[in-house]
Formats: sequence, structure tokens, C-alpha cells
Amino acid sequence: MPPPGERDSSNPSLRMNGLPPSNPIGLDCFRQLFEDYHERWEKQELVVQVADCDSKNRMEARDGRVFHFYPELFLQIQGTTVFTTPEQEVTVGPGQAAIVPAGVPHSEKIYDEETRKFGNLVVAFFNGNVSIHLAREVQPGVPALVERYLFQSDYFVPLVDNLELVASLHSTPAARAREAKMGILGGVFNLLLDIMSTDAVGEANDSVKVVESKWAISENLSNPDLSVAFLSERLGCNPNYLSRLFHQKTGEKLTDYITKTRLRNAMESLVETERSIKDVARICGFSDPNYFARVFRQYIGLSPHAYRKHEWSLLEKVRICCDPCEGCPPVNSDL
Repeated sequence: MPPPGERDSSNPSLRMNGLPPSNPIGLDCFRQLFEDYHERWEKQELVVQVADCDSKNRMEARDGRVFHFYPELFLQIQGTTVFTTPEQEVTVGPGQAAIVPAGVPHSEKIYDEETRKFGNLVVAFFNGNVSIHLAREVQPGVPALVERYLFQSDYFVPLVDNLELVASLHSTPAARAREAKMGILGGVFNLLLDIMSTDAVGEANDSVKVVESKWAISENLSNPDLSVAFLSERLGCNPNYLSRLFHQKTGEKLTDYITKTRLRNAMESLVETERSIKDVARICGFSDPNYFARVFRQYIGLSPHAYRKHEWSLLEKVRICCDPCEGCPPVNSDL
């Protein structure tokens, strides 16, 4: 059942008219679809669900489920997606939307018994890029990316933070929380529409194989088998060809890119969570925590433990006392 005040957007009168049958559909079509969903959200006609799980099960890729280091936003255009997390099953019908918070292990099953058509738009984040892609059913029950646009934007952090905030407010029944969620997600739609008014990056500058490689890396960071050979098999090309192409287009070795991407996520996990060093190594694809520590020190200049301690001490120093107690130093108003 939709929350009070929301109408069921699975109603045929609220469904999208459908996607153009051929690819690509173009960025203008992406933008029109986002504008439609934004308008229906503002009218309280859009159902947005959250596929979540308990914190103890986050960042645990098991039973065929995967997790991502950043949240994802799904706009279900045609067909149905069923998200399965360790604790729940969430069904998202045509004309609805869903948020999968960062670190939530999930699997996806798709179907459309009426039209045998499927399509959704997915907003994802990796390596400072905002990715917006169209997925269609390429094999029975299996969604696959068929068209994507990448954007480098200063909105990366606000989008990530606000999607997480909307997800955290989802189960809060208070009216104020509902009002806050309305404003925050409306702001997310506005930022995404603003991003889509700029030129996409990546597709024009990188070959399709390079873009696909970066995406496959972001999707498989926790897999210790992630390698050039793994990527080339997945993308259907020769490993040497893929390595040369990646280096030619980006100026960076593919192996270095994999390592740096893993370390970037490890740095975030060390600061944002209290997981053990061994756990952080594992969820970032390092099966040997000692090797992880050596590589981390080689690239970052500190051990994982020292880096965490340093970053936590900085966070402690910038905490601002909202109600200064007796003896508190005066707050620097220039901060």
C-alpha cells in the first residue's frame, strides 16, 4: 500500500506511455522521463519504495546478491523489478521508483507478463561520476545496460547524501519526515535534470569498452577475482587488447585503475564505518588483509589503521558544539 496521501502509480492511468522500441533512445528522452517522474512526485502520485536491510548485513555479497558503495535510484518505466535483500522482497511496478541504499546486498528479478517488455532508468555513482543508464531485458528475466550517459558533476556528493537521507526517512511515519522527504527527493530530481542539461562525459571520450570496463569494475569491487582477464571474459575481448585500449584512452593502466578504485572505496569504508581492517579488505576485494595493508601503505603513505585514526581525529576536531558548555572555547565564526 502507498503511504497516506499518495496514489497508487501502478494504476494504468498513471503509467508511462512506454519506451521507444529501439536503442538508443537518446538523452532528450531520458530527460523527458525524469521530468515526468519529477512532476508526479510533486503531485504525490509517485510511489517510491526502499529496498533496505539491517546494518549487520550490509556490504555482505552472499547468495547471489551484490552491493554497491553508493545508493542507486531506479525509475521503473515498463515491466516489474523484484529486489530481494537479506530481509525483504520489494516489488516495483511500472510507473514506480525505488532506492537501494549504499551497501545493501540485493538481487534483481524482472518480468512483465502482460507486454513481455521491460525497461528502467537507473541512477548510479562511481569514481566521482553520475551514471544514468537504461536497462532492458536481453535474456529472459535478466536486465542489462543498453544505453548510458556519464556526468562529472559537483552534485555528486549532495545526490549521494540526499538519496541516503530519503531512504532513512522512508519508514518514519511522522508528518514532518514525510514533508522533508518530499522536498529532498524533489531536490534530487531537480539536480539530476540540471546535470542532464550539460554534456555527458565518457561516452564520447572513451570507447564503449573502456566505459563498460569502468562500470564492470564498480559492479565487482568486492570480488577478489576481479582482474584484466575477468573483465575481458565478461566483455568478450582479448585481455591484451583491453589493457592497451584502456591505457591508450585514459593514460592509466587498467590494473592500476582497479587497485586505485578498490583503495578509494577502502578509504571511505575506513572512515565511514567501524568495520575491522580485515572486513574492509574483504569487501574491497582483497582476500589477504596483509597484502591489502601493504598496497594501502604503498599508495596512501599510511597503514589502514593509521589512516583511520588520522581521519577520525580530524573529524573530532571539526565537531562544533551547538550549545557550548561552561569552559568551551568560543566557536570560530569564520569556519
